[in-house]
Amino acid sequence: MTTVEALALALVGLAVLLALGASYLATRPANPRVTFGWHRAEVLAALVNAGVQGIRDQLPAPEPTTGDLSQLDKAGLETLGVSRLPTSLDASLEQMLSQPLVREWFGDELIDVYNAHKRGELAHLQDLDSKGMRERYAAVY
Repeated sequence: MTTVEALALALVGLAVLLALGASYLATRPANPRVTFGWHRAEVLAALVNAGVQGIRDQLPAPEPTTGDLSQLDKAGLETLGVSRLPTSLDASLEQMLSQPLVREWFGDELIDVYNAHKRGELAHLQDLDSKGMRERYAAVY
């Protein structure tokens, strides 16, 4: 085993521990100091796991960008090797489903259930304008 492989294996173990710790923290209730609870710990764990995946796959670090990327057109973004994030739930789901790594990380069952749930959400919202959607979400959440 090479040093890089050993480091990647150690980081995978650390990422698993971080994910387990984040899952535990997410169950803790909000308090006066942590007003929204600990749910963001899971996001941090996901970011760390993405970084570990990059190290394990020996991906090169991207070049830092300068300037306001929102001001660039599609061609300018492609020159930098980046693309805009989807701007709708439907487009986001399509993007998610097109990424084999997503299924590798989360498993087919979770992705299929999540996709079906969000498609059902879209079906309930399809005939509503923006105000109606906000009202529906406010009533549910």
